[in-house]
Amino acid sequence: MTELTVVAVPMPSGALTALPVTLSAPMSAEVAMPTGGVEGWGAMHTQDTPAASWHILVPPAFGRLPNVQIYLTTGEPVIVDFTATLTDVYVTFPNPTAGYAVLT
Repeated sequence: MTELTVVAVPMPSGALTALPVTLSAPMSAEVAMPTGGVEGWGAMHTQDTPAASWHILVPPAFGRLPNVQIYLTTGEPVIVDFTATLTDVYVTFPNPTAGYAVLT
């Protein structure tokens, strides 16, 4: 099985930002992630301070329920409980956790 490591980089609002992706096999790639909170785009929330509960504001321009993907600061995706409304996302962890959420 090929190991995938994703390194998060700061993502300015309203722009495409490339994330370097490194594979253990001799290949690499970059993944572009849109931001900005408008239809067809996404937004990112960074949780630098570990917390068992995250409150994320959904950008007003979304106008729909967001798809939520949660990652640890290492870039590892995690599956956790969350509740999403048109205006807020509440994420609950069993222990204080730092990382980031991508809303699309």
